[in-house]
Amino acid sequence: MIVTIDVGNSTILLGGFEGGEPIGHLRLSTRSERTPDEHRVLLDALRRQLEGEGADGGADAPGEVTGICLGSVVPAVTDSIAEAVHAVFGKEPFIATPNTVPWVPIQTDNRSELGPDLMANAVAGYDACGNACVVFDFGTALSCTVVNDDGAVVGVSILPGLRGAVRSLAQMTARLPEVALQAPPRPFGTDTTSAIQSGIVYGYASLVTGLVDRYEHELGTQVQPIATGGLAGVVAPLVDRFSVLDPWLTLRGLASIYSRSQQDG
Repeated sequence: MIVTIDVGNSTILLGGFEGGEPIGHLRLSTRSERTPDEHRVLLDALRRQLEGEGADGGADAPGEVTGICLGSVVPAVTDSIAEAVHAVFGKEPFIATPNTVPWVPIQTDNRSELGPDLMANAVAGYDACGNACVVFDFGTALSCTVVNDDGAVVGVSILPGLRGAVRSLAQMTARLPEVALQAPPRPFGTDTTSAIQSGIVYGYASLVTGLVDRYEHELGTQVQPIATGGLAGVVAPLVDRFSVLDPWLTLRGLASIYSRSQQDG
């Protein structure tokens, strides 16, 4: 079993993969003030959950943890998580970065600038499609990782995330409230709440299709849009072009990166 950990700006995703398939997940808030002992408690909860998946689900119990892959965009948390990993699993994590995974083709101007989450998204997205794709990751930010037919990352678009867009309206205006992120029945509202919801949710859905058209024009080929991230479920149902919706795509990519890196090593 491979344990994967994705440390994002708002959330930490943890998961276990057996034979390339997910067997359990946890989603936690990212807090830089947590100590290694606190992270150890959380990781131990994941370990116990994974051990219980087989018995509860009627499947074979997960096998021994053979490796841990950690991707982090929060340097202040990376060392604390790595220390906790060693305490719980007795292994050092493989820390995925563009420089520790040289076999991932990255054609951006500065390879080291690409976040490990975006790299993992690219790997998992190309694994799923086998051709040009773009992974829309609906998290704190909306990141769009563009991959060509050869599996190379050719570029990224980064936009404010949905929740940030809603909060900015509430903070920067006198009378607009912070509303729940859900699609109203129509693409326009008849009261303040539904007006904001329609503008944000339907607006981002149209943004996705517009960007896909531009990516295809630039690359000269069709690209398959893929949705992931904690807020993907808000927009994805409104975009019929999405070929894959996988909220755990980043973890899947980290598991693939670990397996491939061990083979190459």
